[in-house]
Amino acid sequence: GKPGSSKRVLTVALAVLVFGLALGLAGFRPVPIIVLAQAANGLLLPFVAFFLLRAAIDERRGRGEGSSLVAGAALHLAVALSLLLGLRAALSAFAPGLLDPGAMLGFSAAGALLLLILAHRGGPGR
Repeated sequence: GKPGSSKRVLTVALAVLVFGLALGLAGFRPVPIIVLAQAANGLLLPFVAFFLLRAAIDERRGRGEGSSLVAGAALHLAVALSLLLGLRAALSAFAPGLLDPGAMLGFSAAGALLLLILAHRGGPGR
């Protein structure tokens, strides 16, 4: 069938809806869990981008192709942006107002540089 039209998808969606409704009626406040999920996503996002960058670099090397300057720049920019967004999400969840935007940009740039160096050297432990 069509994606999203299976009974399994409908069952899961209905279960999520019923569970959320039950928690809402019980007076449960979901904000702490949402903040925790935001922080976890913020911490995981740069690592996912890093491993995608590693996979792209390894794939191109495996085929014996040189890396395109535009493609390489785009991949590195994506990792740097994911680090910036991830740090922003984690900081806004755990310590809102702790760092000013300039300091956050500096930490993100330093972290992105470290991740990029690791990506081109083969990653940690390689």
